[in-house]
Amino acid sequence: MQRSIVLTALCLAACHPGGGGGGGGGAGLDAAGGGAVDGGRPGDPTADAGPDAEDGGPTRDLGPPLDAAAPCEDGTSEVRACGLNGRGEAARTCEGGAWGALGDCVDPDACEDDAAQEEACPEGPPRARRCAEGQWTAWTPCALCEPGALQRRPCGLNDRGQQERDCGDDGVWGDFEACADPDRCVDEVVETEPCGLQNNGTRARTCADGQWSAFGPCDDPDRTCEDGVIERVPCGRNRRGEATRRCEDGRFGPLGACDDPDACVDGGTDREACGLNGNGTRTRTCVEGAFGAWTACDDPDECVAGDTEARTCGLNDRGRGSRTCRDGRWTAWSACDDPDDCRDGATEEEACGVDDLGRRARRCTRGSWTAWSACVLPDDPCDEPAHDIVLADATLAVTLDGEAPGLHRGSCGGNTSEVAIRLRVDGRRRLTVTTRDSAFDPVLYLRRGADACGDDDAEVACDDDGGAAGNESQLREVLVEPGTYWLFVDGFRGDGQTQIDLEVACPSANFEGENCDRCVPSRTGPDCAQCAAGFAGPECGLVFRQIDCGNNHCCGVVADGTLRCWGTGERPEAGAHLPPEGNFRQVAAGRFHSCALPADGSPAVCWGEDQSGSTRPPAITFAEIQVSSSHGCGLDGDGEVVCWGSSRRYQDGLPEGPVRALGVGWTAQCVVTLDTALHCWGDVQFAAQWGSAPEGLGFESVSVGLYHGCALRDDGSAVCWGEEADATTQPPAGPFASISAGRDFACAIRRDGRLACWGDLAFPLDPPDGLYTQVTAGQWHACAMTALGNVRCWGLDDSMQTRVPTR
Repeated sequence: MQRSIVLTALCLAACHPGGGGGGGGGAGLDAAGGGAVDGGRPGDPTADAGPDAEDGGPTRDLGPPLDAAAPCEDGTSEVRACGLNGRGEAARTCEGGAWGALGDCVDPDACEDDAAQEEACPEGPPRARRCAEGQWTAWTPCALCEPGALQRRPCGLNDRGQQERDCGDDGVWGDFEACADPDRCVDEVVETEPCGLQNNGTRARTCADGQWSAFGPCDDPDRTCEDGVIERVPCGRNRRGEATRRCEDGRFGPLGACDDPDACVDGGTDREACGLNGNGTRTRTCVEGAFGAWTACDDPDECVAGDTEARTCGLNDRGRGSRTCRDGRWTAWSACDDPDDCRDGATEEEACGVDDLGRRARRCTRGSWTAWSACVLPDDPCDEPAHDIVLADATLAVTLDGEAPGLHRGSCGGNTSEVAIRLRVDGRRRLTVTTRDSAFDPVLYLRRGADACGDDDAEVACDDDGGAAGNESQLREVLVEPGTYWLFVDGFRGDGQTQIDLEVACPSANFEGENCDRCVPSRTGPDCAQCAAGFAGPECGLVFRQIDCGNNHCCGVVADGTLRCWGTGERPEAGAHLPPEGNFRQVAAGRFHSCALPADGSPAVCWGEDQSGSTRPPAITFAEIQVSSSHGCGLDGDGEVVCWGSSRRYQDGLPEGPVRALGVGWTAQCVVTLDTALHCWGDVQFAAQWGSAPEGLGFESVSVGLYHGCALRDDGSAVCWGEEADATTQPPAGPFASISAGRDFACAIRRDGRLACWGDLAFPLDPPDGLYTQVTAGQWHACAMTALGNVRCWGLDDSMQTRVPTR
């Protein structure tokens, strides 16, 4: 059995670390545990072990020596207190029945409790420390000042204040007292604060000698008047009344009620309904604050709705007709219920005899025709033509004399005496016919076909200048294809001879050959693909049937029915210039899209960018289509207008019923109605630019641009309206055969085939020379087509819109 015995006797110096053999000046125990070694007396607890305070202090004899020979049980160990303050431990073990020597003393203390030490300071008393619980405390601080001394320093906002502190008995300065500062602010600092009626003003004060000055006056933007002031303000309809307001707190209060003597505004008008059906208006004008008398009623109505009216009618006024008043307008007269077949006293003639060369007549008696008279056969100039000529590339002069009866009539002339010339053409030519040395003003007209001499419908050209060029008349550069033609000189008189010059040439200086179909390289370049003049023939480029230009691209229908487009448009990626394959009869080019009508009558096909449904026309058969910015319109089989795309802007206001002609523009559309009047509708946002379309009847066709439109009357004169830009609405004198309005310009084909353009000076207004049958205006360019199907373009070419494809 093992056990431990704790000795309560104090350890000698040998218990201190380093003891046992003689290190550190301590005392050790002998082998038996009873004798003293190197210092101290056995049994003397007061023996001084030395003054080495830094190494742990003196070592004392703390009890009688251990009895090393005392019997013990092997393995037993015992511990004995030791060290400077008895808090250390030293142990021994029993081996062979005897105690071994004590081990080293494990002492946690560095000094002996309550011991003290001092150390000199640079000045003043020394500093000290003491031992507490075996450890030295920190050194006390050295004195920093003379006890009782006083120290002062400046302080405060401007360093005019003062702080004090005392030196304590321990030679350490105390804390400074609170600053005794006479100042309230920092010198020259400026302080502002809001002020005024709405606290929108400011006032300021400045710090001087540590004290704030008084605030200055308030800079108030809201104070606009002096309190108590009364202001009188003119008011009322004509500013002849008066209202007052009073200034309070620097601002005028609200105006009081206006004392106005007037009942209306001078110059103002008042309107009220009037007339047969209440659709009219009458007005009165305000003069010096009072309304005058009403004007006469401006009534658009002709009749009272529901009224009916009857009249005599018919060939001899023996019939009856009626009409009804609807919406203030008389309807058209009903069909006349006329018992008569003809007008009393009228005579009628008709052709008769062999080849209808004779004439017979009848007379109307009491509304009925008598029987036809016997047939009278005159001499026909077609039976024996004055000349029978085969045309060639030359100028041929022939002389006419004699006289023939007037059996035939041209569309531009009468049926007076005439002669006929038979012309035989072997190839495609341009024919110019000129009369000279005539004793009269002749009418010239040309008919095509071997058997067409007496056929009015076979006429291909006609000229009657009405004496404008004296006795000289001319058919100028008429395109003739191979075949037989009849030339009439009408109005012929037998009192003199007439010279006829027949000038025949190829359609263009760029071609030659028997049929004028061979390109002339010496004039147009090294090969036919470079026909600089834009002409095309069987061996040179494309022949078109119809063309149309949009903003920055154009499209055309080639002679074989396929489509070609040129230019890229404002958005090349939209693909408006990339047509589909197929066989087509008409094409229309817009801004970012195009549409075409298939030749088989199926619904329209559109391609390009789809803005608001612009490429989605209704699935119906159209007779004609036109497209523009983001919409399109067309005429259906009944001649009625159908539109698609931007419906909010462009479908409101569509006319009802069939129309004669259609024009589609960027911001508006127009039609020529069946009664030959103009009707327009479109985007009301641009109403100010457009104004009103011309009134009246007698219109044949219409074309619409950006903010202007142009129309042709039945006499060939042009009229334009809308926004005036560089004479856009001022066309030259006609007569014209067709017209096309572009962005800010317009072009037209005169009846003799020449081109004319007017409007925006930024557009090249000088069109190419030559004769043309179609013209189409784009944004800043235009194209025209000759009778041969050749296309020339001119104007801005930033998107290659004037470069017509050659294949």
